[in-house]
Amino acid sequence: MRSRPPPAVLALVLLAAFVAACADEDAPLPPIVEGDCKPGVVSAAPEALPGTHVEIGTVVAYNTEPPSIGPHWGQWVAWGRYDTVVEPELYVHNLEHGGIALLYDCPDGCPALTDSLEGWARSQPADEGGPFRWVMTPRSGLGTAVAAAAWGWTWTADCFHGAELDAFRADHYRRAPEDIGAEGSASP
Repeated sequence: MRSRPPPAVLALVLLAAFVAACADEDAPLPPIVEGDCKPGVVSAAPEALPGTHVEIGTVVAYNTEPPSIGPHWGQWVAWGRYDTVVEPELYVHNLEHGGIALLYDCPDGCPALTDSLEGWARSQPADEGGPFRWVMTPRSGLGTAVAAAAWGWTWTADCFHGAELDAFRADHYRRAPEDIGAEGSASP
């Protein structure tokens, strides 16, 4: 005799079917958090742009998306999460200090993805240089839902992959010209 699924399971299946049937076919799908999406891509900057300081307000033409190396403003932001845009000319200075930038492109919001990124960052252990150095900011035009940047390196993906971020951190964190964990003071 075949058993029936519990009523709660049937209700969830019916709700999911209803939502799928009512969804706008042209609406972009939200980013997947872990799970079944293709692996991300790690890329080196095509050429190492000099890490010189430029006047605050100067717009820099970077050679990677997201920006990961090159000229930047003389100030940097405090480590942590920002729900407003942090200009690359600021966070590239954080990368020069050995940190990692976590970026996301979700015009309609993506709380599961941003919470996963922040959770991953906050779970990273401190080391002899101090607490884990990270900046998280929205960035439109990434071409993917999520990205990470370290000095001269980027990782891009359509979804959150904690294991891939672990590998990116192991290979690129604190491998920059200035290993400085001090808090920045600039405002985004």
